[in-house]
Amino acid sequence: MKVRNLPDDCLELSESKPLVRWACAAFAVLLPALVLCGAWLEGWPGWERVLGAGVGAVATALVAAVLQDWRFLFDPRRRTLTWRRRNWFRDRRGVMPFADIQDVVVSSQLEADSESPSVRCWQYSLTLATRAGPFQLTQTSSADKEEYEALAAEVRAVLGEPQREAPKVDDLSDEAQVAKLLSVGQKLAAIALLRERQGLGLAEAKARVEQIGNVGEH
Repeated sequence: MKVRNLPDDCLELSESKPLVRWACAAFAVLLPALVLCGAWLEGWPGWERVLGAGVGAVATALVAAVLQDWRFLFDPRRRTLTWRRRNWFRDRRGVMPFADIQDVVVSSQLEADSESPSVRCWQYSLTLATRAGPFQLTQTSSADKEEYEALAAEVRAVLGEPQREAPKVDDLSDEAQVAKLLSVGQKLAAIALLRERQGLGLAEAKARVEQIGNVGEH
């Protein structure tokens, strides 16, 4: 999963496997060619080898065809999520308003370990809870929970949705409000507050919140 903070405060998440796709496509072409070369050098290779090469070529070609490219663009100015999921057979896309997004969820499930299939471990992925139901943001999973928690926090910051109810700080200055929010662990709410009150971009608001937090620690 690639994460990019764009100059217009948009957050882009993308996931694609072009090297895997083209490697599978190349293998699907090369496998029959290698069998034919073997037939020319050694004589007729036998129906078993021809059939095996054909099945292998078709299987790898299908893998290349069904691998998907995913792209999600969170636009805080328009308050919309523009998404696209495509492969060689299908291209799906759409636009979802932020108002339809209820939460960002780090999902977990037990899966077999890639190195030790007999061992099962927790794998994590990222999903949006929407009014229409779950909307998956990642097509692969990882055992690194902190990575997905950090990604979920970044998405929430763009959405402008605090993780918990923030305390009332309306009568304080912006800096004092940020300091009070940070004191109860409401960093995302502090970022959203500065963006709303001072018109800062996402990166600027993050930097300012971190600066206020560092001053408060000394």
